[in-house]
Amino acid sequence: MSEILWVAPGSAAAHSSRARFLAKRGEHKEAIGEAELAMAVAGTNRDLLRTLHAFMARAYFAIGNKEEAQKHQLWLEKNTVR
Repeated sequence: MSEILWVAPGSAAAHSSRARFLAKRGEHKEAIGEAELAMAVAGTNRDLLRTLHAFMARAYFAIGNKEEAQKHQLWLEKNTVR
């Protein structure tokens, strides 16, 4: 995966995949950093942004940062089509 990011550092999907990989290993702080990179290059891809905000809410909750988790949860609530 690092090779993909080296070749295509602007790939939101690659950063998102790496964030999930890190989270599965319990490296939540690193995963959050990777997800932030993914969000920075996701542009207007609403599906990817929703996925990333959901991920960020779970990751922040996992490290005990409920305030940040809530910010991402609120974004989801405001940006979910019903």
